[in-house]
Amino acid sequence: MIKSSPINVNATKLSELVDLSLEVLEPPLTTSLTSQELRNLKETPMQVPKWPSHTQSVERCVKMVTEAAGHVYSHERRE
Repeated sequence: MIKSSPINVNATKLSELVDLSLEVLEPPLTTSLTSQELRNLKETPMQVPKWPSHTQSVERCVKMVTEAAGHVYSHERRE
């Protein structure tokens, strides 16, 4: 089992969240690949899926969830 580094809950900066000097961790994107598949990446680059990771898309989703919640949950509907 791969253990992850402890998280510093008192961190004030992203760089303080996990102490990267403690151990080398495998990137989540490659954890499901076999050793042979990793070796093959030397010849053929990995095709990385396009995941939305921009803050604007996250903010848009939060807004949509908030609006949807407003339609099904309100002070009037509590009664």
